[in-house]
Amino acid sequence: MQVGEDNAWRDVGGRRWRPRTVLLAATGMLLAAGLLAHRLDRGVDGVGTSTAPPKPAPTTVAGDGARREAATPRAVEDRLRGNAPVREANPADAVPSRRRDFETTGDLFEYSQRLLPALREGDPEAAWLMSRVVDYCAVYAADPAAFARDSAALAGTGLPASEAMNAARARVDARCRRFTPADGLSQVRVRQLRLEAARGGSLAAEAELLARREPLSTASDYGNALLERIGSAGDAEAFGAMATAVDVPGWLSMLDQDVAPQYHAIVWQLAACRMGVDCGPQSTLMTSYCVNGGICSRRAGQGFEEFVYDAAVPRQSTDLVRDAVVALVDRFGGAP
Repeated sequence: MQVGEDNAWRDVGGRRWRPRTVLLAATGMLLAAGLLAHRLDRGVDGVGTSTAPPKPAPTTVAGDGARREAATPRAVEDRLRGNAPVREANPADAVPSRRRDFETTGDLFEYSQRLLPALREGDPEAAWLMSRVVDYCAVYAADPAAFARDSAALAGTGLPASEAMNAARARVDARCRRFTPADGLSQVRVRQLRLEAARGGSLAAEAELLARREPLSTASDYGNALLERIGSAGDAEAFGAMATAVDVPGWLSMLDQDVAPQYHAIVWQLAACRMGVDCGPQSTLMTSYCVNGGICSRRAGQGFEEFVYDAAVPRQSTDLVRDAVVALVDRFGGAP
């Protein structure tokens, strides 16, 4: 089946790939470029066809006409300029819990249903998290049968990294299998949700839009001002999204860090991991690199940080990268 922009997700061999975010694409290329003498296995693999019985087509997520407490342009501009406080999306203890649930739940359809009440109430955090669900499951939901066929075909290639790719695709299959084409999951919906979230006060959504070159403001100092707001809020997810959206070399220079250009985005992402972003072996970050970029670790228990130092950064650059990561964490806060 073809849903929306799905045609753009097929390569000449007929395989379907999820569109990569700006951060994933840029950092993925940097990972590959940073291998130097190291060999990064870019593998493809697959999983068997799902035998789960068909579910009734749920239509509440992508087509949900959630009521929005849309901020006026003046209100948004006031907030961006620091003239108005950013409204709290939800109680402080609820934010990390819902974010953690996104990474750990085995059923993203059920998770999306739990988000719906808050989404209908105009909660920007719920809108941002829903955008992550849609982004994660869009390709699978567009055509589950095609996803399974592609997985089976990739599994039969016998390439060295097929086992790792198989595990990553299996996670996507298991977590997204209750979605169907009728849900209309697409990158168009992702953008709508992120705009809604950013206008409501979600720093993470605002940072993601900036990374996609769709900032809420065109002011010349907007990127740096947003980074300062993110640092003040201690929002690790938003910080990670800024990796390709700000003058990273400029910031590293201001912090007296001299890191080769090919490692800038890697340094930023590593700092986000230290600040609290889930970068573990089965995280969304590692799954996306493997499923969408073909960048997989052969070691099942290897998270992003270990993977980077093992495969992407040569020994002579390790100390420089580590020092830059520490400098960013010290400057913008986060877990030690």
